[in-house]
Amino acid sequence: MYVTEDTIRTDPDTVRKLYTTAIEGGRARCSAMRHGWARPLPWARFALVKFVREQIVEPSGEKIRH
Repeated sequence: MYVTEDTIRTDPDTVRKLYTTAIEGGRARCSAMRHGWARPLPWARFALVKFVREQIVEPSGEKIRH
């Protein structure tokens, strides 16, 4: 399990590096946001999860739950 907090305010390149490293390290589950600044902004949470899934998880070819 790999979880980041307040990821919504992190630049995309850093998010990509963090999650790519976690996937390469064998994490089977990744969560981009559990609580924090984006909680009242469902569109922002959706955009972040979509970015992580489409730009990082799917290209990795790994079976990662998110």
